[in-house]
Amino acid sequence: MLDHLLHAGDPRWGMPELAEIEKLNAKDFRALWEPLLASGPIEVQVFGDIDVDKAIEAVRQTFGAMKPRRASAIVSAAVRFPAHVESPLVLRHTGEPDQAAAVIAWQAGGGAVNISEGRKLEILAAVMRDRILDLIRSTEGVSYSPTVISQWPVGQPGGGRVIALTLLPPDKTDLFLTVAREIAADLVAKPIELDELRRALVPTAQMVARRSSGNPFWMQQTEGGTFDPRRLAAVNTLGSDYGRTGPEELQALAIKYLARDKDWAMIVLPKGWEAVAPVAGTR
Repeated sequence: MLDHLLHAGDPRWGMPELAEIEKLNAKDFRALWEPLLASGPIEVQVFGDIDVDKAIEAVRQTFGAMKPRRASAIVSAAVRFPAHVESPLVLRHTGEPDQAAAVIAWQAGGGAVNISEGRKLEILAAVMRDRILDLIRSTEGVSYSPTVISQWPVGQPGGGRVIALTLLPPDKTDLFLTVAREIAADLVAKPIELDELRRALVPTAQMVARRSSGNPFWMQQTEGGTFDPRRLAAVNTLGSDYGRTGPEELQALAIKYLARDKDWAMIVLPKGWEAVAPVAGTR
């Protein structure tokens, strides 16, 4: 549901109605996928403790022995982000009456043009997360799990976003959105202190270091590199992107992406609870 809304109602990220699911059949499924699977290039990634020559020979005898494949044009609608809303979208749930959720998001980038920027946005998201944790959970003591996530899909130009979300009591949803917007505005207004940057940067770099110990991490980093050399070149900047990003760079990213007139917000309230629209910048 959230992905569907964050893609401006694009059905590719939505859940089809039951009637549409019931219309599916093997014939139509094959008619759609058979020409797609029979065309276009195939990229093979091999990772692990392997003999390189044996791996090359195995690929030569299998994928390399396939008949030449015809080229295929990628036909896909552009990824969209929902329009800015002054008052949050309100949805209802029928669960516990003392529980609610709040989400606020800003559109980011995506694609292979500037992967480094996507990595630095992870650091900016970590700074926002630390501030929200401090103000919402530690100071106000009202939130169960506030977090901020940065997503930069390499295969989807313009498909990224920075998302702040949490579970909390229904009467505090306006507080969360106001605090998140205040934090975004402050990050736009001035560079952060070096001590705060280090507190966000060190855990982020450590997380990347842990992930890089496994093959899936490197498969993700190099995926598509056969066709787009920028993805392979970006591997060489991993260390500098996470380790040498400064306060001014983060402020520049905040100015670029965290504008107040570009955010989108939603709250999920218990059925029967009266929604109160937050007033931006006031607490």
